[in-house]
Amino acid sequence: MDDLSATPSPDGPERLLQRYLDGDDDAFGALVARYESSLYAYIVRMVGDAHAAEDVFQQTCIKVAKGAAGFDGRASFSTWLFRIARNAALDELRRQAARKGWRRAGWTTS
Repeated sequence: MDDLSATPSPDGPERLLQRYLDGDDDAFGALVARYESSLYAYIVRMVGDAHAAEDVFQQTCIKVAKGAAGFDGRASFSTWLFRIARNAALDELRRQAARKGWRRAGWTTS
């Protein structure tokens, strides 16, 4: 049996990422579209708020775009993507906790 995983498919996420790195912005849009619903649902479950999840989703996309050259393929693209989302969601949860602490102390964030 041939090992097909060794050759990325033309529309596979790793290939789309490489096309983005080569200057094809539409490839990044295709990556976002491919993972949008599952990634957003994952983030909503983590942060517990749809509005905050939208912000975290956007932050994740920005971090992926800026860090695309750092993807080394040791993990699958989806593992790398969801790890970035997880870290961004944890950052948001820390911000939420800090804001709650500030409010309890009588401080405001604005």
